[in-house]
Amino acid sequence: MLKNVKIHTAVKSDKKIIKQFYKRQHYSASFMGLDTVYFIKDKEIVIASVIISQFETHNSQHFLHALVVDKQYQNQGLASQLLNFSPLNEYQITCFAIQEMHKLYINAGYQQICSKQLNELNFLRYQQYKKFKSNLQVFIKKL
Repeated sequence: MLKNVKIHTAVKSDKKIIKQFYKRQHYSASFMGLDTVYFIKDKEIVIASVIISQFETHNSQHFLHALVVDKQYQNQGLASQLLNFSPLNEYQITCFAIQEMHKLYINAGYQQICSKQLNELNFLRYQQYKKFKSNLQVFIKKL
């Protein structure tokens, strides 16, 4: 069990180690211009990360994706710590997750909603994600 976990906000120089982390986890993640990445390290190795995307600079709605914890560090509360990280409480956040993650998101203050409640941009993104994972659920965390 890790003690004194520190959550880092990625800067440009962190991009390489974060991409390497996702690659080691066999997870395809890419960065866009309005992304913020939060991550946790053990020594100098990234062991957990999440990406928060903002679609447009004038839009307060954000999209959470790529929440991944290294298999060796799972079940230690790291995903919950990332979800509850205080800067994330400043935004309305939408995310899609598989059924097995339902409890994690509910415990972090997210509400499950119907995909028909999504705005057009999020609904289109949801339709794209569903092509690869048919059992996705929609969660939203309001301000």
